[in-house]
Amino acid sequence: MSRLASGGRIDRTRHLSFRFNGAAYQGYAGDTVASALLANDVGVVAHSVTYGRPRGIFSAGVEEPNALVQVGSETMLRATQVELVEGIEAFGLNGRGRLTLDFPSPAHGGGQGGGSPASPSPSGGGQGGGFYDKIYAHCEVLVIGGGRAGITAALDAAQTGDRVILVDEQAELGGRLLSAGWN
Repeated sequence: MSRLASGGRIDRTRHLSFRFNGAAYQGYAGDTVASALLANDVGVVAHSVTYGRPRGIFSAGVEEPNALVQVGSETMLRATQVELVEGIEAFGLNGRGRLTLDFPSPAHGGGQGGGSPASPSPSGGGQGGGFYDKIYAHCEVLVIGGGRAGITAALDAAQTGDRVILVDEQAELGGRLLSAGWN
């Protein structure tokens, strides 16, 4: 594994086993699927829709455009947002081929339109049919963002007796405070 000896928010005493596209790997508690794949020198997680070009992990958060995975029946999950747990099995989501639109394309003979490049050979699954969960929650104050300002705003609103919902994209509140060493 390629990993820094110290730092980060992982617990190096808790080893976890997981599978990606059928291959077995090791990671640590606190890893995401993406960070564990990078630590295991996995560079390609999927292939592009049109030409099957390799796609790797590009970013560290919700903005990740390439590392989309399927875990169980849930599809289109960003590997940078999926917490690594013991025994998790993830599959990279590849493109399903070119959309069937007839428009001029230099890659397909100029104004000829149509045509289809070689389809990517999928290394992973992507069966779709995931589940959709929802919650109906009502509040007087909705706070978006669980960093210092969001937590403060939610606490202030709660002290007035209002029903407050605090929403954040991460599993743990704190935002940048977490990287500053706050717990």
